[in-house]
Amino acid sequence: MDALQELLKRKWILRKEDPDLYNMVRDSVKEIRKFVQEKFGYMIIVTPYLIKLEKIPGYVEEWMGIQEFQSVQEYQMFCFVLLFLESKEREEQFVLSSLTEYIQMQFQDGVIDWTHFNTRRQLVRVLKYCLSIHIIELDDGSEEGFIKNKDTEALYENTGYSRYVIRNFAHDIMDIHSLEDIKKSEWFSMEEDRGVVRRQRVYRRFLLSPGIYRKDKNNEDFVYIRHYYRQIEKDFQSIMPCNLHLHASSGYIVLDEDCNVGTIFPSRNTISDLVLVCMQQITKKIKNRTLNVNDEEITFIEKELLLKWIRKWIKENLVFLPKKYQDMGESLVSENVLATMKSYGFVDEEENRIKINPICGKIGGGFDVEVKKNVNK
Repeated sequence: MDALQELLKRKWILRKEDPDLYNMVRDSVKEIRKFVQEKFGYMIIVTPYLIKLEKIPGYVEEWMGIQEFQSVQEYQMFCFVLLFLESKEREEQFVLSSLTEYIQMQFQDGVIDWTHFNTRRQLVRVLKYCLSIHIIELDDGSEEGFIKNKDTEALYENTGYSRYVIRNFAHDIMDIHSLEDIKKSEWFSMEEDRGVVRRQRVYRRFLLSPGIYRKDKNNEDFVYIRHYYRQIEKDFQSIMPCNLHLHASSGYIVLDEDCNVGTIFPSRNTISDLVLVCMQQITKKIKNRTLNVNDEEITFIEKELLLKWIRKWIKENLVFLPKKYQDMGESLVSENVLATMKSYGFVDEEENRIKINPICGKIGGGFDVEVKKNVNK
């Protein structure tokens, strides 16, 4: 299912950006639509301008979200940008000042002050994200100047794609007041943990999460996985080269080495290497009982203690790191390593504790000892 792989890789496929890919996927939509609806409960949106697979998680996790954003206020700004674009026609131009005035009006008085450097920088992050997903195009000027001067102007164009950013809801969103309301609206009138609902939730979790963890002995999702193990693996293998690994308290879709669907770990960078080193060391501490795991194969550790250990492991492997990371120092690098582990869902932060998820026992690595000996000579 090459067309489905392409839809899974991307937020959407734009005809303007890649007409050949657009045509290939459009011609295949009929044969994959039934599969994604039945197994995942996903919709495929096809317009003359784009094709989008609405990828909705089966379980909301801390690491999910727009990685470019660093605050709740940036999400709010982004929503107001989408509202602003709703009033614009496709290819209609607008200046930056008209957008900033609109955003300021939507917030309560005094909340947004463009004279503040951090507020302007937040909007620039939002604008850069909007440009990266092509819901606006820059015709003249640059948003970068807005960081230094609130009176800086830039000319943008509405592409019309913004109407397809927010997912379609089957019911009036004015009745939604919490995350639980959103979850209930997804499978409205269906019995929770039964039949179609459970299957779609399990398939979504395998598709979008690093793994599925058993929360208790009677966990309905895990019962389903154990019962339909072979069928689940077969369905995922029809999409991409992979295998389903099932353990006592966790399950994972493990991609073949040459598969590049979605975000792949490890990436070819130093931070990924250090994450592998840290997870291997954590596994060693669990095996020698320095750390204890509960019945769900989860362990908790104080955040400061884990950071102390990470600094130690970084220092022990400092010789392998590029000069950039050697100059940063163990403290800053350790914070980056922990943030990366959280961004992939390998660990979760709960107040001042770090929850080590079972996937840490599946992934680990270290630098070549023989190479290290030669470097030290």
